[in-house]
Amino acid sequence: MTKIKLGITGYTGRMGQAILSEVQGFPEFSMFAALVGDNKSKEQGAVKLTDSLDELCDLSDVVIDFSVP
Repeated sequence: MTKIKLGITGYTGRMGQAILSEVQGFPEFSMFAALVGDNKSKEQGAVKLTDSLDELCDLSDVVIDFSVP
């Protein structure tokens, strides 16, 4: 089974962190990429951090946006 790669904006916020925590309980999903400011081409564990929305979309099958309440 191929995992669905999730991307998230607002990764450092409360909802972003809650999603990261919840995804770990679902084997069909993997937290793969996150949009953050001023962090070009870095990784945090298995999560690739990028400041490019285009790169986030390219790396992800699904993008969840929690950048604005």
